[in-house]
Amino acid sequence: MIWTMGGASYLYYNAYDHGSLTCRCGTLLIASSGGKYNPIRTFSSHQILEATNNFDWSYAIGVDRFVWYKGTIENRAVLIKYYKGEPFNFDPDNFYRDIAVSSMMSSHKNVLKLLGCCLEFPRPVLVCEYPEKGALAYIGGAGEVIKPLAWSVRLKIAKEIADAVTYLHTEFPRTIIHRDLKLTNIFLDENWTAKLSSFSLSIPIPEGELGVEDIVCGTQGFGEPHYMENMDSIKNRLMVTVIT
Repeated sequence: MIWTMGGASYLYYNAYDHGSLTCRCGTLLIASSGGKYNPIRTFSSHQILEATNNFDWSYAIGVDRFVWYKGTIENRAVLIKYYKGEPFNFDPDNFYRDIAVSSMMSSHKNVLKLLGCCLEFPRPVLVCEYPEKGALAYIGGAGEVIKPLAWSVRLKIAKEIADAVTYLHTEFPRTIIHRDLKLTNIFLDENWTAKLSSFSLSIPIPEGELGVEDIVCGTQGFGEPHYMENMDSIKNRLMVTVIT
């Protein structure tokens, strides 16, 4: 359940005995969101298992730190995200951050809309709108024959993702940095409209500051070079870069 108090958006999680997954103090706070969030549904484990045929790999359409499944719930095609296995160096709070920030960002036309989540598995399951063209990383992949994207389409995708990142940086009282921009986190709908997703590694910049110190994370080859060169460091300082 997501609710607001004093202009801040909270994600409330009722702890339960499924593996070691718990949310510290039962609550994850995305500070000072200005009360901007979108209500999301709660789906049952039965709905998720039925939609994915018990997480059948033949339903999987992408794998990263998680698995994306195509499914159908209530006669609607959906994209189901499940953090399967043991994520490498992955803080459990990241699961809930993904849900909270996704709900805050879902009103933007260039963000993959979060429809709801299921908390009845060892790790949360996210249910999102289904983007017909899939992830940008897999366009033309897996033996599919497709012409290279026209420059006009590439520029459109770049501009739309820049718009989404600018919204993330500027729309809320505290700037939020995505930290994992890459092709597998960008989806395309039937009109080739770009949709940014996956906010699990995002981090807010403290009010009045231009940066924040945190553990270096992200994906090699997609981050700012100087920052990613320190991937083995315990901590590094992220600086705010606002795209205009």
